[in-house]
Amino acid sequence: MWEQAEKDLEINVTAPFILELKDGRSLIYIARILDFGSRKGTLVFDIEEKSELFVGKEYGYYCSALNMEYYKSYNRKELIETLEDWGYFGEEKNRPNWYSGKYYKVENSEQ
Repeated sequence: MWEQAEKDLEINVTAPFILELKDGRSLIYIARILDFGSRKGTLVFDIEEKSELFVGKEYGYYCSALNMEYYKSYNRKELIETLEDWGYFGEEKNRPNWYSGKYYKVENSEQ
């Protein structure tokens, strides 16, 4: 699903994404979506997973727990709404043409 989204929506996705922690441990996320949610991107994990998966916030990422049953197949409209909700934090020249910012407006954010 994320590979299809990357091509269709012209976004930068790494799936899976491994976050190396300062203590030497690693956390595996379903995906990292660059430029959305924060300047470093959004780390996606399954809503069923608990424990330390919000640790990414400590490293400057936005973290989103998604119901992967709902997101297992690609739905352009629904995923655009999710990305709109997270907000775009990348360079203006790289902003996807479908992104309107209608749900999330940021001015001079330090995220």
